[in-house]
Amino acid sequence: MSQYKLHWISGSPNSWRVLLTLAFKGIEYDSQRINPASWDREGSGFFDLNPRGKVPVIEDGDTIIYESIAIMAYLEAKHPEQPIFGNSADQTGFIWQRIAELMHYTLEPVYELSRLLMRETALDEIDHSKQLVQIISEELTNINAQLANASYLAGNELSAVDIYFYPAIAFLEKMLVLPAATLLNIDFNPINEKLPNLSNWMSEIEKMRGFEDAYPPHWRDEK
Repeated sequence: MSQYKLHWISGSPNSWRVLLTLAFKGIEYDSQRINPASWDREGSGFFDLNPRGKVPVIEDGDTIIYESIAIMAYLEAKHPEQPIFGNSADQTGFIWQRIAELMHYTLEPVYELSRLLMRETALDEIDHSKQLVQIISEELTNINAQLANASYLAGNELSAVDIYFYPAIAFLEKMLVLPAATLLNIDFNPINEKLPNLSNWMSEIEKMRGFEDAYPPHWRDEK
């Protein structure tokens, strides 16, 4: 039995980045996959693990860590082999800087638009949805430009920034095929045509060690 027990939901970007971290580092774990359709969150005792009731959560003996970026940092400290947070102070600082930029400026609108499209409510407040599209377009255009000079988001080696961001943009890309997206004049869709550097970066992430093992299983069933 592994020392780790991971509680996660298939397709959750937050869960996915932890799965990618575990796979890339070659860390074994006991999978506690949750089916949200049948999950009795309150009756399951899950709030004893995370009082916010969110995934992912990882158990390591008596240690319980939630919030995906915190889990990634915890696993890095426990398993420094195959480092994802850099090999020097300069690298570590830059990686965390890039993560903070994504966290504060990019992910919130990406997640919000993705949820609106998934729940088929994007057209209920179409002006707001179009505003989100504009913000995301500006952010992704900047990232696409940065990737003209580097293979990955924090240089020429895969790092925690890439693992942190990929699930969010892959989730958004999946939502962009839904009917409502065609009515929002999304100028960065399709990504492979409009943002070629970003698309090439995604292809590189998909070649990383353990990517297939970490891929959301219910998405694979939909292919």
